[in-house]
Amino acid sequence: MTHKQFVQRVQWVGHFDSEGLAERAVRAVLETLARRLTAEEAGRLWHSLPAGLELSVRHEKEHEIFSLDEFLDMVAEHEGATYPAAEHHAEAVLGVLQENLSSRELGEMVSHLPADYADFFKRSRELALSSK
Repeated sequence: MTHKQFVQRVQWVGHFDSEGLAERAVRAVLETLARRLTAEEAGRLWHSLPAGLELSVRHEKEHEIFSLDEFLDMVAEHEGATYPAAEHHAEAVLGVLQENLSSRELGEMVSHLPADYADFFKRSRELALSSK
């Protein structure tokens, strides 16, 4: 999948009005997720992303620990959206992201996150699957 295809898929899944809005959501979600992952986890994710998106998950600082609610607050702030909009956007982005990860890669990433993230990833995957 190319960068453009990834963003267009997010646009479709998330019902964004434009590709530009979908791109902004993709960057906000991936950059915030990268802050939550260790450098090793972010590196594995980096290799699974289309060219042009991998820089969104480059994170060289110590990973941060924050809850799912805090994650969504940060996405909302980064994207300039409301919390409910950011939640829906994150579901769309993470759903499409999961289409690009192997089961092993996804399992490894989610295993390092609190349980509420696992539930959110599951909902995200279901959203993407329902949009095929």
